[in-house]
Amino acid sequence: MKRRLVLVEGRHFPGCRQEDVAGQRLTWRTLVAAVLVSLLALSLTACEGGYTTRGERVTMTEVGRGGEVDVRVDSANGSTTKDLEFDCTDCIVDVNVTLQVDQGSFKLEFLGEDDEVTLTLEASPGEQASGSGYMVTDGFGEGEYRVTADEAQGVSYHISYQLR
Repeated sequence: MKRRLVLVEGRHFPGCRQEDVAGQRLTWRTLVAAVLVSLLALSLTACEGGYTTRGERVTMTEVGRGGEVDVRVDSANGSTTKDLEFDCTDCIVDVNVTLQVDQGSFKLEFLGEDDEVTLTLEASPGEQASGSGYMVTDGFGEGEYRVTADEAQGVSYHISYQLR
């Protein structure tokens, strides 16, 4: 660490204070770095889209190699990827889905291998969307689907599934 002596008229006098120039720079550099890291983290979160939800309730029942999933959401905004756990690894899961929303819009995208979209449903107020597709489970038995909500309220969707 470099230290600089304060000189008066070009001469050093005993008892003059020393300034820790490197320490001051380090403090400012640390502060600037902390601010930049915080801004970067905030911007990455914004790029992810973020997903906020209120009042989400999920009910899942299994019957043999199939089952039902009911989801109700009071309000949602943003996008995220969700997963369903099945008792089958690396399997194909056939799905029949219905979706409705009271306000805003809500979209579901069911994913196959390599995040290939196998079924897309989008609902707006007053219309119910329904369709059939499939999901592919990974080595942990999880099948994924994407959710995108735009100021959605009163969302409900029902998934009937059957393992192949």
